[in-house]
Amino acid sequence: MATAMTEMNQKALDRVIAFSDAVFGFAITILVLDLLEIPRPDAGENILESFSHHWQSFLAFLVGFLTILVCWLNHHHMFGHIKSSTPGLLWINGFLLLIITFTPLPTAILAEFLDKENQIGIMLYGFTYFMIASLYFFIWSYAYNNRLLEEGDQKYFKSIKKTYQYASVYTF
Repeated sequence: MATAMTEMNQKALDRVIAFSDAVFGFAITILVLDLLEIPRPDAGENILESFSHHWQSFLAFLVGFLTILVCWLNHHHMFGHIKSSTPGLLWINGFLLLIITFTPLPTAILAEFLDKENQIGIMLYGFTYFMIASLYFFIWSYAYNNRLLEEGDQKYFKSIKKTYQYASVYTF
């Protein structure tokens, strides 16, 4: 019976991870759509020179891609220590994925106004990453407090919890 429960928990956790991976991939894919809107150079026109007029879009794509990549790596590391899921964990993870899928919007706004007055774009971008950092803290705290973590070094797990807490404050 215990083995069947363990297998069910693992299957449920595997589904959470697979769905999350798909959402991260989707968010990264959406980032490239802004690059597809850049006008293609005319015949005989230098491609690099033509694209250099749109450096903001390329920079925003790179920053957005790297940020989502770091978020995915963080998620991968975190869920490597989580041994089972609960409805509460699913909800918190769902809210994280909601913000991840929102990420391309502030990235596009940041790119559009990068060389202009852009306080609102920067605030929206910063707020998005504050929300992401906070949700990582909530996921880890929930998993830690509800004993969803694998057996291991509790001091290490508690230090990760503190790190996520500090990251949320630092991002703000």
